[in-house]
Amino acid sequence: LNSDYEALMETRSLYSHKSGDEKITICEGTSGFIKYAMPIASDGDVIGCIAMIVTDESTSQDNDAEAKLIQTAASFLGRQFEG
Repeated sequence: LNSDYEALMETRSLYSHKSGDEKITICEGTSGFIKYAMPIASDGDVIGCIAMIVTDESTSQDNDAEAKLIQTAASFLGRQFEG
């Protein structure tokens, strides 16, 4: 995994790519970059991350519905893994 992606997961908050920001990729050498990402937390630990990947800067305009979907998915999965 890319170190920027790992750092993003440790923030434990929603990441939203802004135009002009450095593009964060999941792996080196990939053409897509992260538009939105939300870490999955379970029992206080980060166990993964939900990310929306885009390949074109023009598709990286803010969309509240997409951001809410990412947050909801991460929250749902986090609750599923809690024992």
